[in-house]
Amino acid sequence: MKATMILSGGMDSATLGYWLKNNGYDELCCISFNYGQRHAKELESAKKIASNLDAEHSIIDISAIQPFLKGSALTDDVDVPHGHYCAPQMALTVVPNR
Repeated sequence: MKATMILSGGMDSATLGYWLKNNGYDELCCISFNYGQRHAKELESAKKIASNLDAEHSIIDISAIQPFLKGSALTDDVDVPHGHYCAPQMALTVVPNR
């Protein structure tokens, strides 16, 4: 079976990729987006995950949208908070409109 998925490089999309692979989707196509994030770590992780899944991987550059993604620690000059994933301060790691 074939599947196309968005792979951000984070734990949610990585989990989905492994779930798909373990449930019979032997042909995966992963798509990641360069939306002007501050660090390339996300895209590097997505590339590694796709490789581990033996999946095709494409990165689409939509970085021109970055001015519209204000207020996130991932796109603005805002410190990345530390803490549990569900803690209120972690909302700063959400990218609006993504």
